[in-house]
Amino acid sequence: MDSASAEDFTCPVCKGNFKDPFVLTCKHKYCTECLRSSWTDDVTKKCALCKRRSSHELPPVMCILHNVKPQLFCVEDQQYVCLTCVNSEEHTNHTFRSIRGAISSYKDTKERSSSESEKICGLHDEKLQLFCQEDEQQVCVECVYAETHTNHSFKSISEAASTYKEKLKTEIKSLEEDRKHKENIKGKFEESAKHIKVKVDHTEKQIVHQFETLRQKLEEEKQAAIAALRDEEEKIMKKTVEEIDSQISTLTDAIKDTEEMLKASDDCLLKEADVLMKRVQISQLDPELPSAASVNVSRYLWNLMSNIKKKMEETINNIFQYIPVFLDPKTAHPDLLVSDDLTSVKREKSPDDTEKPYHPYVLGSEGYTSGKHSWDVEVKDSKFWTIGVTTESNHKKGGDIFKSDNWSVHYDNYSMTTWAGIAVGQLERLRVELDYDIGAVSFSDPVKNTPLHTFTTTFTDTVFPFFHTLDSLKIFGFSG
Repeated sequence: MDSASAEDFTCPVCKGNFKDPFVLTCKHKYCTECLRSSWTDDVTKKCALCKRRSSHELPPVMCILHNVKPQLFCVEDQQYVCLTCVNSEEHTNHTFRSIRGAISSYKDTKERSSSESEKICGLHDEKLQLFCQEDEQQVCVECVYAETHTNHSFKSISEAASTYKEKLKTEIKSLEEDRKHKENIKGKFEESAKHIKVKVDHTEKQIVHQFETLRQKLEEEKQAAIAALRDEEEKIMKKTVEEIDSQISTLTDAIKDTEEMLKASDDCLLKEADVLMKRVQISQLDPELPSAASVNVSRYLWNLMSNIKKKMEETINNIFQYIPVFLDPKTAHPDLLVSDDLTSVKREKSPDDTEKPYHPYVLGSEGYTSGKHSWDVEVKDSKFWTIGVTTESNHKKGGDIFKSDNWSVHYDNYSMTTWAGIAVGQLERLRVELDYDIGAVSFSDPVKNTPLHTFTTTFTDTVFPFFHTLDSLKIFGFSG
């Protein structure tokens, strides 16, 4: 075995034997106190022999409570402690680490904090001061001359950040506009949802009302059928009882008369014997007792069901109605008020400027691109109205809605304007019938069952029911 060198036991600082030796990253040893006295700050934390900077941290001098050499680190109290501290009440259930492990953890945290505050190039160990526009990354001065950045253009960090800030501001503006657009759509959606709910609630109430009416009709028919059945039962039993009572009464009278004759004299008895014998010899057939067969079951089941079915069909036609058209409040003129159930409209105020075209109208909520559709409108309370169909594009263009793409008839009791188009007389109700496929819009008086006018055309756009009034209008439901 080779003998150990004297240097292996000598501190390079005090030249004496090691006292509490401490091994650096470079593997050189020193007395712990010698290093503590020479390492006054992080900058001087170097090996005196090789000048290499050490990454190790020196342990604390003494335990602050018991003035002895610390041997562990308390995680909860974040301080170095001795073995006496470990067993003390102040450190009950605390977690302890080795001093070297605690120092290593502290160093890692400190290095991370340092690297986060000041970015260093991983290739050249220099501060990142420039921004490569082609690679879109931060680089140091040495990177500018590297082969990987040949012919690349560079900006200062602040200039590059400023450019990106402007781009981000532009993107934020675009995002804000998009958000505003989405919020506008959301508002329209909420408004549509409100109208849909009104329509659904109204329809639900109609369903409940109609089925309740039907239930009442069925209950009435049931009670009438039961009453008729009980009445037949009473008649059958009454007839039988009356027949029996009549026979009993006849027999009672005969017995009474015979008993009276028995009290008469022999001469009188013999004189009336023949008559008396004929009277007491009454022959009566027993009345036929009623049976279950006496009740006409088919009348109360088969025939009754047939009659009820017929009556229910009539009832259903009378009570079950549907509204073919609902109004769209979003299309209503500001002067028009659409009812909550979306089936009627009325004008609330007069125009502020009579010189401008004044067209208070509202459209139906559903547009048509095919098929047959019809609806009735009550017009008896309106002295001025125009009713028909118009195209979606005609409504959107916002011009004179009667110049084109409008198929309607009108009534004007005010005589305040020369109205182009088809005029009709005063009506109680107007029926509109649309056949999109053949291109026809027909108008008639459903009360008098008389036709009024028919337009023929070729539809190429979505058409909507059109309601224009200076008073009020109401859409009528149809029986099912």
